[in-house]
Amino acid sequence: MDGSSKKLTRLFQIFTGGVLLFIGMAIMLGWKLEILRLVQPFSDRSAMVFNAALCFSLLGAVLLLRTWAPRIRSGYLFSIIAIVVTIAALTAIEYVTGTNAYINTL
Repeated sequence: MDGSSKKLTRLFQIFTGGVLLFIGMAIMLGWKLEILRLVQPFSDRSAMVFNAALCFSLLGAVLLLRTWAPRIRSGYLFSIIAIVVTIAALTAIEYVTGTNAYINTL
């Protein structure tokens, strides 16, 4: 990759990570402060659940940390990603099997 491609990739990671972190944090704040407009910005759409917002925030943090702090051990970032995958997998299993693992009530 040449210098301009690396710079563009870095800017994209910072932008995407920042957007994911901001959206996730805003929705989690909406849940904690019971601000419906943050949790459900469009009245004809369903609200985003807290766990989805948590996953957005964690993935945004991984992108930002990977870009701004490249010396962080990849094991730490992998651990954060593993948490996101676990939450997503448990939620998917709930929907597919019709059971309730109470993952959305955390």
